[in-house]
Amino acid sequence: MGRRQQRRARREQATLRNEIATLGVAVVEGSLRIGGRSWVTHYTVGLTRHDGHPEIIVVGECCECADRILRGAAERVRDGLRLTAGWGLTVDGWLHVLIDVDDPRHLRSAQRMYRVPGSRPVPALQAIGTDQFGDLPWHSGIGSELMLGPASR
Repeated sequence: MGRRQQRRARREQATLRNEIATLGVAVVEGSLRIGGRSWVTHYTVGLTRHDGHPEIIVVGECCECADRILRGAAERVRDGLRLTAGWGLTVDGWLHVLIDVDDPRHLRSAQRMYRVPGSRPVPALQAIGTDQFGDLPWHSGIGSELMLGPASR
């Protein structure tokens, strides 16, 4: 990593630490290439501080929706709830079910912040929303290509 990249990484870490200290969790925007298409992702950085709780990611949600989902989940974690695959979160009347993320390295900022070198990646859960009919991707098939892990049933 060059000096410019190191400085940028240190600035990013400082910004994230400040947001975590101020708001309890940071929400980071990224992108992920799935099926030849790039998708917007949003994920938490800071839940790992709560006894190694998994970070949470959403794929393909608008910024405002992602922020509400992730901050709502973070609030529950700060209140002492340990979220796991299969849990349902209702945000703005929409159900989101959590699934395990097979490859949590996609959450790069969380990995840089909390992963201990030589150890396994910091774990993550994905919040999967229902469609307008209340169906989850593993029921309707719609959106299943955006799932980063196995279906929770």
